[in-house]
Amino acid sequence: MTACRGCGAAFPAGLPTPDRCGDCPPRPCPDCGEVDGSDEHCSCWISLDGMAMADIKGLLACADLSVERRS
Repeated sequence: MTACRGCGAAFPAGLPTPDRCGDCPPRPCPDCGEVDGSDEHCSCWISLDGMAMADIKGLLACADLSVERRS
């Protein structure tokens, strides 16, 4: 087992150790100061729900990130 660094919640061994998880209490965002939690996110978060894959790739490219489809 591994534990969340934010709250100590247990996760199965073999998974990466998360800094925060859905069990962590809300906290102030270090960037904007608004409340950031698992149910409500600060304005730094951008929802990708319903966004086309090409638009997601473009958004990530702006941050020098990429996404690959696995076959």
